Amino acid sequence: LTPRHVEEQRNVPMYITNIANQKAGPFGGFLVVSMRPYRAEQIPQVAAITSRFPGAHGGPIHSGEPQEIGIHPDRLSSPDFG
Repeated sequence: LTPRHVEEQRNVPMYITNIANQKAGPFGGFLVVSMRPYRAEQIPQVAAITSRFPGAHGGPIHSGEPQEIGIHPDRLSSPDFG
């Protein structure tokens, strides 16, 4: 289950979602997520592995269609960061 960005020796792609962060002083804005493509049947195993590391991203906050969290499919080839 090696992430694609590791195999390609690139930064992980990151996208700004439509999920608002809780404002704390001058900080707020919208949640930024990293996206790692896996097949649907791999998601439970990926979640089990990554959930053990909450200090390093932790488990997935979403799996499924990116537009459900405000990421239009046309943006997948042009991440906001990474």
